[in-house]
Amino acid sequence: MVRALILAGLQEHCGALGSTLNSDFNDIAGSHAHALFLTAWQDETVVGTGALILEAAGICRIVRTSFDQRYGRKGTGRRILNEVIAHARAQGNRLVVLETIDTWSDAIAFLPALQLPNHRS
Repeated sequence: MVRALILAGLQEHCGALGSTLNSDFNDIAGSHAHALFLTAWQDETVVGTGALILEAAGICRIVRTSFDQRYGRKGTGRRILNEVIAHARAQGNRLVVLETIDTWSDAIAFLPALQLPNHRS
C-alpha cells in the first residue's frame, strides 16, 4: 500500500515512471531500513508517507513524501513533515534538506506553511 501511494503521487506529477529511477521501490522496507519512515493511515488506507535519511554527519534529507489527495486538507502532510523535522532536530542534525521539482506547484505552495528556516523557492 505504501509503494502504491508513492508511485501514484509520482505518476500524477511525472506521468509514466521508469523502474530504474526509483529502484528503492523494489524493497522499500529494506531500502529505508536505517531511516525514519512514517505512514499515516485512515482506517485501513495509507493516506500519507514521509521519510528521513541521513546523508552525512549532521545533514539529512526528507524523501518519499506522498499524500493521497482524496484525504487532503486535513493536516496530514503538515503533521508528517513536522514529525520528520522534529526527529531530525532531536537527532542533532544541523541541516534538513527538502527538495521538490519546480513544476510541482502544489508541493511548492505547501512548503512556506512549514516555516522552515532558510526556505527558498
